[in-house]
Amino acid sequence: MPNKIKIPQDTHEIYINQSDTPSPPEPSYDIVRFLGWLKKRGAIRDLKECEKKWEHEGINIERSIKNLGINFIRIYRRSGGEKVVVLENKVWADQWRSYYDLEVPHHKQMQRTQK
Repeated sequence: MPNKIKIPQDTHEIYINQSDTPSPPEPSYDIVRFLGWLKKRGAIRDLKECEKKWEHEGINIERSIKNLGINFIRIYRRSGGEKVVVLENKVWADQWRSYYDLEVPHHKQMQRTQK
């Protein structure tokens, strides 16, 4: 089992897998939660929906996306004028979700861990 440490943060308990640090840039715990939410919904969502959902978490979606870089996540403008958020690098997002212990294994992966 990987070496993990527990970091208290507000009302959340964060577990960080010290042995497998993913490649930079390093998103915060809340941004990784957002990336997981976005990926679960097909890795593309309207910017307004993202802002509405995550503003109560104190996340400025546009600024956070700019900080992460276009190789990982982008905002596109559709032909109708509305903006959409697209997760470009799903593997990178999954690595950070696993690092923060937010990755939920698939059924087969759960069976392997239980043996």
